Amino acid sequence: MDSFSPSPDSRGDDDGSPLNRDSTCIPKRKAYWWFASTVIPLLAAFAGPIANVLSIAALVTYWRNNYSPAAPGNDEDSVGFPDPPWCIALKSVSLACGIAGNISLLLNFTRRIRYIVVLPITIISWYFAAGILTSTIIAMNKYIPPHRPSQTYSQGFWDAIIAAVLYTFGSMLLMVNMLGYFLGHYPQYFNLTGEQRNMILQTMMLCLWLSGGAAIFHKLCGWSYVDALYFCDETILTIGFGDFTPGTKSGRGLIFPYAAGGIIILGLLVSSIREFVKDLGHDVVRRRIVRHLNDIRVPKTKKDRNDGHDPPASAITFSVSPITSTENSCRGGYRRDVMRIGGNSLEQRDRFDALRAIQKRTSQVAHHCELALSVIAFCIIWFIGALVFWRVEQSQQPWSYSNALYFCYISLLTIGYGDLTPTSNSGKPFFIVWSLVAVPTMTILISNMADTIIARYKRGTLILAAWTILPESIRRHRPLDRESRVVLGACRKAANRAQKPGTEGIGTQPRMDESGGATVQSSVTEDFYRHDLAVELAIAIQKTAGDLEAVPPKRYNFDEWIEYDRLLRLTFNSEEDFQQEGVLEWAKLAERRESEWLLKRLTEGLIRYFKTQR
Repeated sequence: MDSFSPSPDSRGDDDGSPLNRDSTCIPKRKAYWWFASTVIPLLAAFAGPIANVLSIAALVTYWRNNYSPAAPGNDEDSVGFPDPPWCIALKSVSLACGIAGNISLLLNFTRRIRYIVVLPITIISWYFAAGILTSTIIAMNKYIPPHRPSQTYSQGFWDAIIAAVLYTFGSMLLMVNMLGYFLGHYPQYFNLTGEQRNMILQTMMLCLWLSGGAAIFHKLCGWSYVDALYFCDETILTIGFGDFTPGTKSGRGLIFPYAAGGIIILGLLVSSIREFVKDLGHDVVRRRIVRHLNDIRVPKTKKDRNDGHDPPASAITFSVSPITSTENSCRGGYRRDVMRIGGNSLEQRDRFDALRAIQKRTSQVAHHCELALSVIAFCIIWFIGALVFWRVEQSQQPWSYSNALYFCYISLLTIGYGDLTPTSNSGKPFFIVWSLVAVPTMTILISNMADTIIARYKRGTLILAAWTILPESIRRHRPLDRESRVVLGACRKAANRAQKPGTEGIGTQPRMDESGGATVQSSVTEDFYRHDLAVELAIAIQKTAGDLEAVPPKRYNFDEWIEYDRLLRLTFNSEEDFQQEGVLEWAKLAERRESEWLLKRLTEGLIRYFKTQR
């Protein structure tokens, strides 16, 4: 009994990990080194800009506050007093190091400077930034701490602590990435697609929008810079607690362009993150399936089950390239997923059914894994965030853990009732970082739910409506079914026409019989009339273009693939050209619309046909 086996000409590694665009591909790269080459740079690119924003807030804000005599112990009414000159100087140097590291990382992503030159600059700069901030925090806490209970640390002090943690986190991640390079697991550049690079630029743009907006609202509304930063964060994330509102005409006028621009940037960033998580989930699932392909066997055909023996051996191979390899293949483009089927027609049908089962299982597992990961991330952010807010707000508000859970939930959903808000000097800086992670996570969770739970509910309601209150929808599908039957029979009808003596066919037609696979009979050629081939290609293109709008996406059955295969073969001068071009690709394991792929192949076939008529 035959089994699935990876194609020997597959350009991927054993794990199905993406390859780079270099001419020299590095084989057998482990999954965790792929993670180090792709995911780690994105995490570092997210941590670095946020750390820069908090470093700016730490520089322009005094680190110690005096409580107001009218409200002792109330952080919101506390007023800062100047820091010593050495503290300001160290904060400035730390910010300069952090920005230098971020700029060098950006140059690394854009490949303006060599990887091996600029990545150590980023790591060292961020380590210096974190070390200087940490030393300043320790020195202040030891030599000039605030005098309790009349003084306290300000939001700027806690901004510095969080920034130091983020700088250290980003540096450690990049060190892991560099280790993989030194061990020879990937070349000396970040293995990122264009969409992932856009995500990095969008993250930096969002941080610039936050810090720049905070500076402007600080001037227009008379708030401190850290309070203005907190206001800009809840505005862009559309939370809007109402604890800070612009009270001047200029501040209210600025809200119109500022909120609109920030929401657009955030939406683009969330969309990029969503696509990356989706591609990551599909890549992981398909690598796991490819790893166990040899354990998947195709059942015997009906004929062989009746005869009681195994079907004759025939080759069945296919190769799978991850979604993330869109721009990471050796040749810089898509690597097509090929499945060649041999054997009799019953064998082929059973093999096609087995492939469809793998495809369906892959899609289901991918969607469920995405949803499960989103739920887990949501729960971690929700419960751990509530734990932190419960602890940091104890000195200002008598929150219970249930109150903290309630606050985090309405913040995650961007409801923002405003009945509970962070008021402590440590709570507001943590809220800025937490919300920038939490709100996109919630958005991705809702999107994944739409792909699974909501999609099933929608299909169920449509089916119910089709049989109850909207019976006309069934009738509207009948012309499409007739059209499908016309297209499927067109190729067979034209192929059975008698060939004129002495003519040479546009292409060779493969014969399928019960004893062998799809072969080219050199002694027998079946000619399409030129007009008929062009018409049938146009009809097939029209039908496939209509399938692009099908919900759920159209999946062609075995007979449809056979007929489209025959039609595509007839656009080639010979079977050798057909095999060399590699147009015949069976049902995709990738999450791509079959109609979109098939429309492209049919269009290419029509172009080839017109070229032969010149």
